[in-house]
Amino acid sequence: MNIVTIKEVKGVVTCAEDGRAEQVFNVKNATNKPIKVGMKLSMSEPVSEEWLHIDGPTEQFLNVEQMTQVSVKIQVPPDCKPGTYNYRLRVFDPDQPGEVFMDGDPVYFEVPVKTDKIIIKDDDGKKPFKWWIPAAIAAALVVIGGVAWLLMPKDELVEMPRLTDLSFSVALQRINSHGLSFNVDQDFKTVRVADEAQHEKVIDQDPDEGDLVAEKSSVKLTVGRFANKRFEIKDAIKLKTMEGIKLSPNFFSREVQPQSE
Repeated sequence: MNIVTIKEVKGVVTCAEDGRAEQVFNVKNATNKPIKVGMKLSMSEPVSEEWLHIDGPTEQFLNVEQMTQVSVKIQVPPDCKPGTYNYRLRVFDPDQPGEVFMDGDPVYFEVPVKTDKIIIKDDDGKKPFKWWIPAAIAAALVVIGGVAWLLMPKDELVEMPRLTDLSFSVALQRINSHGLSFNVDQDFKTVRVADEAQHEKVIDQDPDEGDLVAEKSSVKLTVGRFANKRFEIKDAIKLKTMEGIKLSPNFFSREVQPQSE
């Protein structure tokens, strides 16, 4: 005859780093009369009695259908080998402990493999800290920095347009419309040409047509100059083509003589 029912509540538990754990049992009177019960733990090798103890009274009165909770505290020694261990809760009649008793099903607890931690002391030897804290912070900063880099606005790439064979003024408009820049003091020179039709025409460009460059990149132009024909930048750029062309501030504010070859 079963005097009680025994049910473990949590299932398998895992010991913490300090070797502690807890398991809880529901013990219910299974008879039709009030009873007095005693409780003890039945160990399986290599579990020792020093590892486990019942937290609270080991004898209780239970009325009909009454249930009580029994807490078992677990404390394994520091040198306990990792693995799974088991024991049982036995509930018995204190007057007939060897004849009237009930053993619960085996219950299990795990001792995990311990992870060694490196403890580093400050220079003064007084303030130890755990290595994984700065490591975790560094990892988080790398992730945050990576996300920030992805979200950071970046210059878009621009395909270099064809500027050769265009008049100087049209080439400037095309530079502007493609989001590029031009500095007459640094990026402009002339070369003598034998064909008068190439006067004020772009002979060479840098970067080359089709190259991918960053937005706002500077473009260098080489413009043709026929024999000794007069070449003035102000004359080459007609007033109606100046609007919208973003050039260096001094482009039109001073006389600029194109470099000769």
